[in-house]
Amino acid sequence: MMQDLLARRIQLTPRPQNDSALPLEVAMLGHCPGRVRPERLLALKDALAAIRQAGFGEVIDQILSNPASASLYHLPLPLHSASEFHDIFPDAVSAPAQYRSSLAGNLAWLAPCVEDFFANGGHRLWIVVIPEEESQQGFFAAESTDLTDTSTLRGIATLLAVPSVGSICLPDLERLQIPARLPDVPRVRLDNPEPAFLPCSQSLDDDHRERRNTSEMALDDLPEPIEFQRVLREILHWLTRYRPDIQCLLTLPLAYANEIDSPDADPEALELLTNMQLSDAAHHLRQVQFFYPYLRGQGRALLSPVGVVSGKQAATARSAGPWR
Repeated sequence: MMQDLLARRIQLTPRPQNDSALPLEVAMLGHCPGRVRPERLLALKDALAAIRQAGFGEVIDQILSNPASASLYHLPLPLHSASEFHDIFPDAVSAPAQYRSSLAGNLAWLAPCVEDFFANGGHRLWIVVIPEEESQQGFFAAESTDLTDTSTLRGIATLLAVPSVGSICLPDLERLQIPARLPDVPRVRLDNPEPAFLPCSQSLDDDHRERRNTSEMALDDLPEPIEFQRVLREILHWLTRYRPDIQCLLTLPLAYANEIDSPDADPEALELLTNMQLSDAAHHLRQVQFFYPYLRGQGRALLSPVGVVSGKQAATARSAGPWR
C-alpha cells in the first residue's frame, strides 16, 4: 500500500544540463504512436521558453489551460535527452504504427532515431510529431503556409521559425517510402543438423528461421510511396527559398534489384539525382545529404541511419567546429 502511494506522488522529470551555445542543432520529424503526456512537457521550463521564442506561445498557452486534451502535433519540441522524449511519449518505441511493411515492420522510426542521436553525442534535438493519418503529406508544408503566422505552419515549415536548427531528418517519411510488399533478402536454406544431445542452456536459434511470406500479410490497404522527385521538390522548395543554412539528411528509397535478388537503392532515384546534377538546379542539392544503406542488426528491423549520423555530426561540430 505504501509503495502504491509513493508511486502516485513521485514523478521524475529528466533534466540534463542544457548547453545554450551549440554550433549545430538537429530536428527530426516523425510518428509517435501511443500515449502522449503533455503535462510532462510543461515540467520542462527551458523547453517551453524556447518554444515561445520560436513563435508558438499561443500553443503553449492552450496546453497550459487544458493539458489533458492538448495536441503536440506540428509543434517543435526541444529536447536534451532520450529520457525526456520517452517521458513525454512513453509508447513511441513499442506501439504499432498504422503503416507497416514486410521489410521495415510496423514500428515507427522516430523513437529509435532519437535514441541513436543522443547515444552518438547529440545534445539538443528538436522533435516535430506528425499525425499518422496525414501520411507523407504531413511532413510537407501546407498550401496555406504563412511564415508570419505560426498557426499555419505544418511539417517541415514548423522548423523554418527556429533559427538555431541547422540540420533536418525525416525518419518516418523514409519509412513510409518503403513499399509495403518489398521482399526481404532471401534466407539461406540450411541442411537439417544431425540429431544430438545438447545442454539445455545452449541456444538452438540459427537466425535462419522461416519468415512469413509477403503475400500472407494484409498489406493491400496501405498507401503506395510517392515519387522521390516530389519528396525532393517539397523539401527543397522551402529550404532553398527561406533557410539556405539548413541541410536535410535523407536516405535513398529502396526498390527490388533482380540482378542481386535483394532490395537495393532505387535506380529511378539515382537517375533523378544524376540528371539534377547536370541541370541548372544542381546547386539546390547542396542542401541535402543522401545516405545509403539502412541500418540493420541482430533482432532489430530495418532502420534509418540519420539518427546515428546526425548525432555524430552534432558531436563533431561541438568538439571541432561546425565545418569539420
